[in-house]
Amino acid sequence: MTLEEICVPIADELQRVESQVKNYLNSDGKFVCQLNAYVTNKSGKMLRPALVLLSAKTGTTDFDKAISVAAAVEIIHTATLIHDDVVDGADKRRGQPTVNAKWNNAISIVLGDCWCAKAIMILLKSGIDGILKSLLET
Repeated sequence: MTLEEICVPIADELQRVESQVKNYLNSDGKFVCQLNAYVTNKSGKMLRPALVLLSAKTGTTDFDKAISVAAAVEIIHTATLIHDDVVDGADKRRGQPTVNAKWNNAISIVLGDCWCAKAIMILLKSGIDGILKSLLET
């Protein structure tokens, strides 16, 4: 079974997650919005949000919170990739120049930090304290 087949029951929710990620990241200044658009333009597999949503399907009745948590998880994951590209000196990700290759390392680090802060704010607003506590302890 492929990831695409596994995600069929949550396809609509995954689209909502992608929309929320873009909405959450569209609230910063003009240059940061430009950086955010550049990064979110090259969508990944959405594996981590899919795992959050599939897990939520097994027990939660508040699926809006699950979508917010899935968006935060995707933002954190992407932030770690932005940082990882700096550490590795990578110049390409998903066939396109990395943020550090297109701009520079400092901008990449600050952007990744901004994304982490944004994800923490999303989790705080979701009201699920246990998730934020677990995230900050790992």
